[in-house]
Amino acid sequence: MRRIAIGQVLGAHGYKGEVRVDPLTDFPERFFALKWVYLGEERRRREVQSVRNHDRFFLVKLEGIRDEEEAHSLCGSYLFLPRQQLVPLPPDQFYIWQLEGLEVFTTCGQPLGFVEEVLIRPANDVYVVRAKDGRQLLVPALKEVVVEVDVKGNRMIVAPGPSLEWEGEVWTSSC
Repeated sequence: MRRIAIGQVLGAHGYKGEVRVDPLTDFPERFFALKWVYLGEERRRREVQSVRNHDRFFLVKLEGIRDEEEAHSLCGSYLFLPRQQLVPLPPDQFYIWQLEGLEVFTTCGQPLGFVEEVLIRPANDVYVVRAKDGRQLLVPALKEVVVEVDVKGNRMIVAPGPSLEWEGEVWTSSC
């Protein structure tokens, strides 16, 4: 079962075993509904006993963490949920893990490679596509460039043109 990180423990809070968690989700309100999470490398299931806001972070009390020392030992650990418990997204929105690994083709059917990474940028995300020859293609996540994303079919269709870059070189061919 694949699990997705929804938060990272930044440290202990107080002396009763609470941990300060940085939410790694676009849906931080989900923390208030958590009944349990998988914790850390071993991904041991732990009951969530309480959650409260603290600035942009959450203070979380987990089963079995009794004091500040135990809470501090979790610093850097991640809180995970199974993919089935993720918040459903609206149409045409995807989780990063759904995009990574997709095979990328042009609208003409030319294979370009696989989505290796998603870069989060202020203007728009950028998909890093790794070609079979090792080169990287940078694809801006814009509707006029990314024509189709088919997660079930494991493919992405992009329109060739000057908005695509092969390692700093502007795309020069078309269909």
